[in-house]
Amino acid sequence: RADGLTNAALDGGQGFSTARDRQTWRPDDDDAWTDATTGGDAGARRQFALFADRLRAEAARELGRDLRAAYPHEMTYTRYEPGAALGCHLDEHHEEAKGRNGYARPTRRSVTWLAYLNEECDGGALRCYEKKKTTTTTPADSNHLISAVGAAPGAPGDVQVGWTASTGAPVYLGEAPGASSSLRLYELRGRRLRQLGPDVDRPFDQAADLRARGVIPIEVPSNDHEEHRGLAVVDVAPAAGTLVLFDSVVVPHEVLRVGTASARPRLAVTGWFHTRLPV
Repeated sequence: RADGLTNAALDGGQGFSTARDRQTWRPDDDDAWTDATTGGDAGARRQFALFADRLRAEAARELGRDLRAAYPHEMTYTRYEPGAALGCHLDEHHEEAKGRNGYARPTRRSVTWLAYLNEECDGGALRCYEKKKTTTTTPADSNHLISAVGAAPGAPGDVQVGWTASTGAPVYLGEAPGASSSLRLYELRGRRLRQLGPDVDRPFDQAADLRARGVIPIEVPSNDHEEHRGLAVVDVAPAAGTLVLFDSVVVPHEVLRVGTASARPRLAVTGWFHTRLPV
């Protein structure tokens, strides 16, 4: 029900306008989703909020991740007018790549989701760059690699930073036990984590430290990067009711340009389920 989610009558200067090509609305608090004064259909938004909470619980169960309701759950509305686009990016990064404020918050984005709200949009597809399954593992191990992407199994809070160049296995970064000034890289071998090389001293130089160990960093893809030929391009057309979920850390993505002749804007609601940082 797009009428309940487009918020055309928002107060406070956040109302959507055809004068701006790409717009977002991020509520200040959860009450704004159900407040009738926000504009649109508050009942539809309440139903959607309940759906999103069920989705969070199912994602936590199926992925084996700590996505409890007490953690932040960001939700935004987005509106792309004809001609608008969004460049390729990642929704989350390891805290070591964020500088001095990397650990300022107790949680990080773990799972990104998006739901399209309207039909009749020319262009505006979500393009994701998905890691291809490796051919050097058994089917059972390959399935486990895919399920373990992003979050390290058996090491809550550690997050993926790259892939081994030789096998395509996920590589994770965490603090070295008992050494707050050092970091440790782990490679997922089968169903076990194996330390990859000696500990790394802070500050962590992602490009240099990873490539020195034969690891391809998670980066926004470019045609100039030979190593990114191991990514598969997946386009999801903006059709009403379509729901997409992907890992916030390891899946670069972009929004392709909405056609200038499109009869309608591209409308969607996007959210991020959070997980806790290492303690």
